[in-house]
Amino acid sequence: MTHFVPILSKINAMLYGMVGGLILWPLMRKTHTDAYVDRKTLTNISGFCLEILIVASVASLDLNILSKYWLPLLVNILVICAFTTAFCLWYFKKVGNPEWFEKCMMVVGTCTGSSPNGLALVRAIDPNSESCAPQAHGVYNAIFWWNNLLTPILPAVILSSVWTLLGIDALFVVGSGALMLILILRKKKR
Repeated sequence: MTHFVPILSKINAMLYGMVGGLILWPLMRKTHTDAYVDRKTLTNISGFCLEILIVASVASLDLNILSKYWLPLLVNILVICAFTTAFCLWYFKKVGNPEWFEKCMMVVGTCTGSSPNGLALVRAIDPNSESCAPQAHGVYNAIFWWNNLLTPILPAVILSSVWTLLGIDALFVVGSGALMLILILRKKKR
């Protein structure tokens, strides 16, 4: 397929998994095999996959780069994590009820790394998987589907133009700010 459409070779494999899920779920519903997809099974499978993902990502770190650039990396991590955590705590106290803290940690982990980071934080807070934060994150990903496209497509966008990347970033900042204001104003009216 990448021979005919060269841009597909630059797209992350995560997009293929998302498209596969979009194709597979309707087929499972038509064949009545969707009953085999229950919460306990999904929690066990996703927990196992999360642990494998964390081990693989830690094992694949390039220690030469970490040892050479440890100070700028540490400063960057501390500043970004502090800003993200402060903003998310403030935001989710206003709009994240119920279980605002679990949802907040899911977003903090996602914003400072990826969805598995968020899932790992939620799992540390809620080891029995009783929180609705992972499901809320799934609903968010379904509603804001274009956000999921950024991860696999972003490398191709970065290679095309810095201005395109900055424009997309600005649209997300303005869009999320507008959505936040709408939610806060709506909550105040109630």
